[in-house]
Amino acid sequence: MDFRRLWAGPEPRGATPYGSHFFQPDVGELHLRTEVFPIVSSPGQQLIAQPAALGSRSAEALALLSTLAVRS
Repeated sequence: MDFRRLWAGPEPRGATPYGSHFFQPDVGELHLRTEVFPIVSSPGQQLIAQPAALGSRSAEALALLSTLAVRS
């Protein structure tokens, strides 16, 4: 199964989702969903993704943070 189809699914098999809360001084609070995917072909390796909910305050904050990083 390719990554694009795996990622687009409602709950990719093998993913372990949980919530994470961060405070970033430039943009404030971030509420992100942490998803951990085991890399089957490489035991002990994991892919960790931390997306924000679409349209959320955290998604806006991440977008702002990405522009601040580019300016630095």
